[in-house]
Amino acid sequence: MGSTGHYIGSDWSWNGNTREYLDKQINGVYNGISWEVLHSETKGSVYYAAVKRTNLGSGDSYVFAMVQPYKFYGKGWNRELIVKDQDESMGPYACEASAKLLNLLSPTDSEYANRWREDCRKNIEKRKESKAKSEKLEVGDVIVFEAPISFSHYGEYDTFKVVETGRRKRFRAMVNDVPTFMCRLRRDTFQSGTYIIEKGN
Repeated sequence: MGSTGHYIGSDWSWNGNTREYLDKQINGVYNGISWEVLHSETKGSVYYAAVKRTNLGSGDSYVFAMVQPYKFYGKGWNRELIVKDQDESMGPYACEASAKLLNLLSPTDSEYANRWREDCRKNIEKRKESKAKSEKLEVGDVIVFEAPISFSHYGEYDTFKVVETGRRKRFRAMVNDVPTFMCRLRRDTFQSGTYIIEKGN
């Protein structure tokens, strides 16, 4: 990906917190322009930030979103953080920003930015609906995903039976109604997948 590299290993300002480190890369005053991160978050190796840009001469300001996918390479003192520098007006693919962040942004005429904000809002509603459905799961219910879920040591499965509920739900992967291994399904599996729930007896 097109990117700007940041070497982390010897940079003690990083302190192991990627979000705070990237905040510091943005905050500051450059050529009469003030840049201030009002809110930031990291989700799925993507850094999202609501950034206030202020012209110190005129006092004019507006708030826009930075959307920066990142990756780590190497280990220890040689570890390198590669960040793709982009904002919402560039039509980023990642659109998982929170409502808190979106509500801080200034109105914009950018078609790409408005489309990105709309996609983020749609994903927020999708997460809410998925959470509501998953909270209604009961022991004995069977979940059938439209697309199989891949497990590194077990292969792919699309059917799971609820065996335990509560804060951490547990499932049995099923093959032709025969239970196999026990597992947990991540929240984002429900949020990103399409599935039906067959209520248990």
